[in-house]
Formats: sequence, structure tokens, C-alpha cells
Amino acid sequence: MRFGRIIALACVLHRLGHPCFSQTQKDTSKCVSVKRVLELLGYYNKSRNSYPQSQIITLIKDRGFCGRPTPSELDGIKRENGSPELLAAIDAATRETENTPSPVPTEVEVKQPKQGRLQVLCRPVDCRVSVDGKDLGETKGGEYSAPHDVGLLTVRADLKDYDVNPKVQNVEVKDAETTAVTFNLTVSRAALETAGERLFARTLEALGGPDGLKTLSFFKAAGTLNCYDRAGQPTAWGFSAIVKSPDKAKFELSIAGSKLKYEAATTERGLEWNKTDDKNLALFRELDFSLRRFEEQQIARTIGALRNGGFKMIASELTAKPGDDAILRAEGGGQVYRITIGSDMRPRELFLESGGLDKGLKVQYSEYVEREGTAYPMHMEIQYPDAERHGVAVSLRSVELNPSNVKDADLALTKKGKTLGLF
Repeated sequence: MRFGRIIALACVLHRLGHPCFSQTQKDTSKCVSVKRVLELLGYYNKSRNSYPQSQIITLIKDRGFCGRPTPSELDGIKRENGSPELLAAIDAATRETENTPSPVPTEVEVKQPKQGRLQVLCRPVDCRVSVDGKDLGETKGGEYSAPHDVGLLTVRADLKDYDVNPKVQNVEVKDAETTAVTFNLTVSRAALETAGERLFARTLEALGGPDGLKTLSFFKAAGTLNCYDRAGQPTAWGFSAIVKSPDKAKFELSIAGSKLKYEAATTERGLEWNKTDDKNLALFRELDFSLRRFEEQQIARTIGALRNGGFKMIASELTAKPGDDAILRAEGGGQVYRITIGSDMRPRELFLESGGLDKGLKVQYSEYVEREGTAYPMHMEIQYPDAERHGVAVSLRSVELNPSNVKDADLALTKKGKTLGLF
């Protein structure tokens, strides 16, 4: 008799619109709440193409709405640019909830949430994955894969020193389906610049630092110099040199098979000669150009110019593989140099990729010998940009760094000379 009275009272309350019946609430872990709608509208207002309101409407239709919103809550949805279609979907879902009679509880019914699978792919390296702001850890072998409740998700990928494209993706996990998301990663420019500065510092250190460059800028050497003309035909010269950078040098030369000796020295007017062979003036012009290039491309001058010329150093990768050469680019003053660094951190090749008439100039250094706390390349090749085999190759049999017995007078011609243009 008492239970019957309770049922009758419930019916009366329902007819009178009592809040406990007119605003029946669903389980908020399944149905869509006002808070969730406002959150999704926030995404919509930031990127309408990525977060269309049609997705919110679909979500409400699939899960239902957690009770009729109050007037102030409806005003809040409108202020966030809630469309008439969205408001209609909320109203329809709320009416459906109110018209559904509450079942007489007999036993607790536990329903498992619908699930799909989320698969995140990062290429070409592993990355860190987060979903709706929650960190899920790093991918393994470039992949993260796990079951996930159905619904709209915001997936983000991050990795230090890398740019991620795209940074964020919005996806929907569907029941019993795999949703795949791919992120492409590239090393950031800032990280490559940091790695480049570090690599150049190690190269400078391998040459003895600033003091080592100073020592390399003054030397006495002897060996063989091969000039290659534009047709690639070589002429071998025996030579000795005293070089004191940046503006002093003297050379003594003799052509193979001849007893004649020639002297040339750097002066304010350029390279001056004590004598030449008028019958082979073209040969001496080629030699003149080669000697000037030999002086200009000395390791101390090239590395010193890159160090002091405001160049920005950019590595080709974050870390070079052990035993492999490293590639470094130096950008500045409208020029771009590609520098190949050996595993011993010493320069192997300097190539002018762009900038001026010398674009294509290639300088190679090899057979380093350690002297006076630094290292000097005993073999040097310079390829000019105008022809494939036009250049000079120098092989030294001896070198003395920072020679104590050389005076400035030793760098001048024994008698007044002339430039080739005046012969």
C-alpha cells in the first residue's frame, strides 16, 4: 500500500514538471555536457575548418545531452557562436531524454564504453605523443598504438630540436576501427645552427684554436707545385715558399729540367717577379695566378675569415656518424661555403656554393702534419670555377711553422721586380 502511494506521488510530480523529472541527467562520462560543448566551441572559434560544429552535433546525437541547459547556459553557448543547428540538436536531445521514462531499477547494468584504436606514426624519428593534453609517452620504432574510447581527439607530437608538421591534428576514433595519424619531423634550423657552431668550434680547436691559426699563418715550406691550365695540361714546378699572412709571401721556382730559377714576391702592387721567360709568358701568367691562389687559400686565412667574417655556421645534421665526414655550411656576406670536416675535425674541403664570380671554387686539404700545437696540410689542391681541371696542386716535402730565422727582409726580392702586366 505504501509503495503504491510513492508511485502515485511520482506521477503527480512528473505532470507538474518537477526538476528531478524534467531535467533527467545522464551519466556525464557518456553524454555531452554544457561544459564539453563550450570547450569544443572554443576549438571551433580558433579553427572553424578543423573543428566544425557538425562534429559537435554528431557527438550529441550519438551520446545524447546531459539534461536541459539553463537559460544562462544557453546564453553562454550563443555567446560562443553556437549555431541555430547546434541549439536545435541540444533541444532535440534534451526532449528525447525527458520523454524517455526512467526504467524501474532492478539491477545495476554496466556497459563497456565503445572503443577503437588510435595509431600515431612519427617519421623519420620517434616523437612524444599527447592526446587532449595528456602525455602518452614516446613512440617505439616510429609508432604509438593503443585502444582508445570513441570520440573526438586532439593529438599532438613533439620532439626537442625538431619541427613537427603538422603540430596538432584533430581526429575521431570510431567504434572497432583504427584511426591513424602521421606526423613528419625535420631538424629545426635553430638546432642545426647550434650544432654548426659547436662543430666549427671543434674544428678550430683541432687546429690549435686562435693561437694555432696565428702559427699557421707564418711558415716556410718546399715541395712541388703543379699548374693545370684551362685545358687540364699540367706544368710541374719545384718551389720553396715563405708565407706570412695576410700580405707577405716570397716564392723561389724552377721548372722541371731547367736550371733557370725565378723569384716572385707579394708587394703593394701585387705579385712581382725578378724575371720571366717572354717566350712562355702564358705559362708564367698561369703560375702567377696559381701562386696568388695558394697564398689566399692557406688554411689559416680561410678558417680565420670564416671565424671573423660574421658567418653563420649550420650543420647538415645534429650528430655525424662515427668515422664519417661532417658537412658544415657557412653563410654570410652573400656567400655560402660548404665545408667538409674529417673525423679528426680538420677541414678536408672548402667549396663555394654561391656568391660572386668565384662560385664553384673548390679547395682541398689533406695529409696534415702536427707542428707547434697545430696541424698543417702537406697537400693542397685548388680547382678554379671556370673549368673542371683548371687549378693548382701543391705537395710539400717539408714545412716549418713560425720559423725563427726568417726576417721581413727575406720576404722581399733581391732586386726590384715587375708585375707580369709590365713585362
